[in-house]
Formats: sequence, structure tokens, C-alpha cells
Amino acid sequence: MAQKPLEILKKGLTKFSKKIKERKDALEAKLARKETISADDEHWHIYQSVMDAVAARENIEINGGDDVDDDINTSHEPPPTRRDVLKAISTIGKYTDDMNDPIARKMEAILGTFTRQLRLDETRTMKNSVLTDFFDLT
Repeated sequence: MAQKPLEILKKGLTKFSKKIKERKDALEAKLARKETISADDEHWHIYQSVMDAVAARENIEINGGDDVDDDINTSHEPPPTRRDVLKAISTIGKYTDDMNDPIARKMEAILGTFTRQLRLDETRTMKNSVLTDFFDLT
């Protein structure tokens, strides 16, 4: 009796899934032993990790959220404000002013670009106003 095409596909899929799991287990064992892995294996491992995370996010309602890594965004501390970041940039700039090093110059350029970007973002979030908005017309 000949096998049905669907059964052949299922059998092939289970074999393929088994091979993927074996490769993943072998790769994780290598990583646990802190052995070096090839670039292809590294890319495959990263891809597989991302796909596992995507699958966990998609199945969050089915699984009750058990498979999702909750440690990613558990920081209860609010992010620094734009003003705090600008103060930090100013402090770093003052520190690098006295340095005569190419890296210090590159840092100044990067910080200048970052400051410009922060200020540009700030102006984009502003609302347009008209002078008469500040006076009571009654």
C-alpha cells in the first residue's frame, strides 16, 4: 500500500524537526563548554533564538505568558529625561576638552551629533503656537 502524500510530508517534517533539535542541542552544548563555533552556526543560533522568542510572543495567550522572558523590560526606573542626557553629554564634553587624543575628538563629534539629534527630536515634538494663544481675548 502506497503512503499518502500528507503522511510522507509529516514523516519528513518530523525527521527534519528532530535534526534541527539535535543540531540546536549540540550547538548549545558547545556554547556551554565555551567552545568556539563557526559564523554560520552563530548566525543560525541567533536566528533560532529570535524565532523561539517570536513563537513565545505569538503564543502568549495560549501559554499564559510562561514562555516569554519577563526580565527584558522589568526595569521600574523611568528612562532618563532629555535634559539628563544633555547634562551627561556636557559632562563628558568637559572631560574630553583637555584630552589631546583622536578618540576624544571622535567622541566630541559623536556627542555633538547626538546633541543635535536630541534637539531636533525635541523640536519635532513641540506644538505650533500663535502669539495670540498667550493672551485672554475676553
